[in-house]
Amino acid sequence: MNEHISQRVLEILEWPVIREELRRRCATPVGRALADGLRPPGADAARARIKKVTALKELIGQNRTPDFSGVTDIGPHLAL
Repeated sequence: MNEHISQRVLEILEWPVIREELRRRCATPVGRALADGLRPPGADAARARIKKVTALKELIGQNRTPDFSGVTDIGPHLAL
């Protein structure tokens, strides 16, 4: 579902402030560029993300950690 969030709602939610705070905390130009284009997710996407965060919190609560062994820096492969 393609959900549109009006500029008025974004301002009420203080989205520009949130995005700028995120951008300020980015350590790389790639991160800042991604933050600049960030928009809030629609309701379905937000629910899916909350489900993932909940699962991760449960994992951490069990003193287990996700396996990050396969994570590598993809920056050199990006054309920005």
